[in-house]
Amino acid sequence: SRGKTVLGCQLAVNVGCGLGHYTEFNQPAMPVLFVSLETTDRALTRRMLFSQWAVPISEARQGTMSRENLDRLKSASLTLRNSHIFLHEAFGMSIQELRATVRLNVARHGIKLVLVDYLQLLTSSSKAAQYSRQAMIAEVSTGLKHLAHEFDIPVIALAQLNREGDGARPSMADLRESGQIEQDADYIAMICDAPPQGDDEDGIPTEDQFMGLDLVKNNDGPTTTDGPPIVLYFD
Repeated sequence: SRGKTVLGCQLAVNVGCGLGHYTEFNQPAMPVLFVSLETTDRALTRRMLFSQWAVPISEARQGTMSRENLDRLKSASLTLRNSHIFLHEAFGMSIQELRATVRLNVARHGIKLVLVDYLQLLTSSSKAAQYSRQAMIAEVSTGLKHLAHEFDIPVIALAQLNREGDGARPSMADLRESGQIEQDADYIAMICDAPPQGDDEDGIPTEDQFMGLDLVKNNDGPTTTDGPPIVLYFD
């Protein structure tokens, strides 16, 4: 419950709608496949909508929105409607079925990014995986690695941590159920507590919700483990 699905939704929106830093570098929107194994398409769409529409969810549910906020909702809906985001709701999916789904969507829509929410809910149909949970997660992790290489696209898999990883700054050892994830992944980032943000100009502590993103593995450069994590703002 640290916000991994919300973070995944924001990544999908930035790439699929050409927002975020894509705007600064004049990058076009690119097709994104978001495979959800625990959340319905409708709930995911709602989260993406609210991430682009900075209005409290309670106001939307109670119907107490102002005319300005209603106009912003309409604008956000239009942005999402014209996006290149493809949602695939799949409960109980195996890594073999995921590969077939990605292959189909790459052929049809030219998918450039795959997001999986979340890794531990994927299964494997091999015999070895039926007797060992660790063997199953290892096969899933290796399968995701092969998926990225087969289609030459980034595959971002959200994952859960052990209960011990609930501390302020978890490590790779807290990845749930298998050390194979640590070996296969090119990059591993952990959502963690953000460094103190200080007070506002009046000396009052800010109420903004900040989270940290700790880059604990990076095959192409430095990590953030020796310094403060990257600070993210969660609205």
